[in-house]
Amino acid sequence: MKKTAIILAAGMGKRLGDETNALPKALVKVGDKTLLAHTVDLIRELDFDRIIVVGGFMFESVEKEINDLPGDIEIYENKFFEHQNLLSLEKGIREVRSGAVFVTNIDYIIGSSVVKVFKSNLYDKLIVFGSRDEKAFIEDGMKMKLCDGRLVSISKDLSDFDLAYTGHLFVGQYFLSDFRNVIKELLKNGDTMKLVTESAINGLIDQNFSINVCDVGEADWVEIDTFEELEYARARYASNKENYSRKKKESLEKCLLCRSENIKEYYRGIDNYFSKKEVVFSACLTCSLIFQNPRPSAEEYEKMYAEVFQDQRRGLDNYEKAVERVKSKGYDHKKREAAYFQGFIKERGNYLDIGGAWGTLAKAVEILYPVSIQIVEPSELAAQVAREYHGFAVHTGDFDSFLSMRVDKKYDFVSLSHVLEHMLDPLDFLVKLRDVLDDDGYVYIAVPDVSRPFDASDKFFHIEHTIYFSTKTLRQILQKSGFEIVRTWTNENDLKIICRKSSFEQNINFSADDLPAVKRAIFFVDTKYKILRATKKMVSFILPKRYIYKLTIIAARALQKLGIIRN
Repeated sequence: MKKTAIILAAGMGKRLGDETNALPKALVKVGDKTLLAHTVDLIRELDFDRIIVVGGFMFESVEKEINDLPGDIEIYENKFFEHQNLLSLEKGIREVRSGAVFVTNIDYIIGSSVVKVFKSNLYDKLIVFGSRDEKAFIEDGMKMKLCDGRLVSISKDLSDFDLAYTGHLFVGQYFLSDFRNVIKELLKNGDTMKLVTESAINGLIDQNFSINVCDVGEADWVEIDTFEELEYARARYASNKENYSRKKKESLEKCLLCRSENIKEYYRGIDNYFSKKEVVFSACLTCSLIFQNPRPSAEEYEKMYAEVFQDQRRGLDNYEKAVERVKSKGYDHKKREAAYFQGFIKERGNYLDIGGAWGTLAKAVEILYPVSIQIVEPSELAAQVAREYHGFAVHTGDFDSFLSMRVDKKYDFVSLSHVLEHMLDPLDFLVKLRDVLDDDGYVYIAVPDVSRPFDASDKFFHIEHTIYFSTKTLRQILQKSGFEIVRTWTNENDLKIICRKSSFEQNINFSADDLPAVKRAIFFVDTKYKILRATKKMVSFILPKRYIYKLTIIAARALQKLGIIRN
């Protein structure tokens, strides 16, 4: 389900006094950030796919703030900003064709406990959020009346009410069309100087829609309409900044390979591979390693690999769909990869596939070599397919959890097919890997080769990859963790090696001499894709739409055959 957040930011903030003499309300600051920035941070933590901001008063100033904020944010203008905010909501909702919608004003700073409730309750229904905490009841605030747990009225004028409204509404994907129609009907027949978002909620109630109410518990938020409320919000934020600041990424002060502090930002951009989030990568000026910095926490990565990376990223939400995808793909491509194992994998040996996904590489190994197979895979759905469809022994979880549960067993051959670049601490992982490998065993590693990028930077550098290797940095991290490379292959897609145990190398001669070559390679690929994308855009203006898709497919296949693009 695609989720879009609509932020209503058109207001003038007249009741904020001198604060809005030269600023729109959206740009008033609480702490070190504007109200708009606080709201965008909230939406990013809630992991929405798309953010729409509707500005109005001093639109150019709000637009500039949007451009200065990281990530992809769309902004639209409501020229009738002196009217009530239903016009802004209609302006935003018309841009959403499908999926679910979360609606919020920029009037709030939100505490962590409320954010936690939001995260747990954004499922496919009509949901409003409120609190029974008496501290939430203010004279001019929105109030809600319930009957049998369902919302029956929402208004500032209620004298008999059950909850205070937090100002946040979630419209599930199956209710989007009805919600849009209610808004259109209200604006067609009503007074836009009086119609607010809550008018649309009451319109749904009038049409007998069942609206769920989620109690967020303690009133851990501040609504800001007056100057007094703004001063209170600033004091509350200053006294507990951590509670009202959204989760920050983990920053690294030292290189993951050589431990040097001589690092600098190397790349910053939007991850258009999948997440659509901003990513930042640092380069070590001592050894030339490139790694994500800052990066999500270990807990966030654990959830990503358990629930998102293998399944949601591919639009797979159940076992049957996953199996159909495996069947449609077949095993030929994995058999080609498993062919690299020949001469290193032992017959009737013990084979461990870490990050084995759906079990397709293991299946190719089973077809080609008579070995005993064990898979480690964090995705629950992928692990289920590998276990139930392919019939393999599968540990669902990460490598550390596998180590804590395994018996004292050694493996002759271990494969890490596009796994090492996902590790938070690759050195620690490789040292632990030595303990499960036979003294005469081998490890196969495949990683993206940063000196031979296969896509534009906005798709090559993405949030799931914590680290990027060149041949040199991969060799050095293996030396430092007690391995030596015995065979290397490079091709257009990745860097493949076979390695084995050796002594731990302490005196490694680190240098950053390959950084210029990496930079040139990335620049070349980015330039190539800019030209291709610009050409595609130009063609789309010239040709009728019915020809564009067909022509794009033909052109893409031709460019792939010529080796100009990968996909």
